[in-house]
Amino acid sequence: MAGGLWKRVRNTFAKVPEIVRLVHDMRVGGCHEEFRTAREQCRRERERLRDMADGKPGEGEVASCAKATAALRKCMEGKDVLAKHLVAMDDGIREDEWRGWDPYMQAKRAARFRWWTGMSKCEEDHY
Repeated sequence: MAGGLWKRVRNTFAKVPEIVRLVHDMRVGGCHEEFRTAREQCRRERERLRDMADGKPGEGEVASCAKATAALRKCMEGKDVLAKHLVAMDDGIREDEWRGWDPYMQAKRAARFRWWTGMSKCEEDHY
């Protein structure tokens, strides 16, 4: 049991440089506020989904997360510092939507910091 705990702690600390790099790039790129807002909106939506008995979000909740994600995407576009993070976000959202069942993808998710979890690909999907 103790070996599993240390492995989890080691894997968590291995993600810290990636987290610090992402936050630094968001600040340098000028999208830190949009990043923070999108993460907060989508976190609230995930918590509501978890707490609800039927598991279906309200229309306003999905729209607020999608709008926040779209605002973050718009801010990130055209900025060289944030280009790699934009590509990672698109790929990660696509993986979350299409490969949630795949054990290989679940192992891959555990190995790296997935800051885009819960975000929506496109704002138009919800209108």
